[in-house]
Amino acid sequence: MNAQQISEIVQQSYAVVSQYLVAFLATGGGLVAISYFSFRFFASKWLETKFAERLQNLRAEQDKTIRYVQSTIDREIHRAKKLYDSEFTALSECWALLRNAYEHSAASLISIPVPVQRMSQEEFERHLGMS
Repeated sequence: MNAQQISEIVQQSYAVVSQYLVAFLATGGGLVAISYFSFRFFASKWLETKFAERLQNLRAEQDKTIRYVQSTIDREIHRAKKLYDSEFTALSECWALLRNAYEHSAASLISIPVPVQRMSQEEFERHLGMS
């Protein structure tokens, strides 16, 4: 074999290897592109699902907090209403007792005998004017 034949064999080998390399890169590049885009598609779906799940959990937690605050407010309003109701009842009873005490005191003042015979004429007229 001479140098020219060896050179042709090397060139043919390079040509075959380069064809296989180009085919491999083309196929591999296509697979890489397909893999990249499929990974990107599924990763975005997975992220959207995770974010949606987290958002739903946050909404549930917020609803729970809102219900707790509402129940606290309702409890305080109920307690204040009961307090006002009992205050109204107590004031009504106090007014009734005060009115009763006033009537008894007025009746006892009227029932005190006034010594009219010891009064002067002026005091007597004044006493008759007050009655």
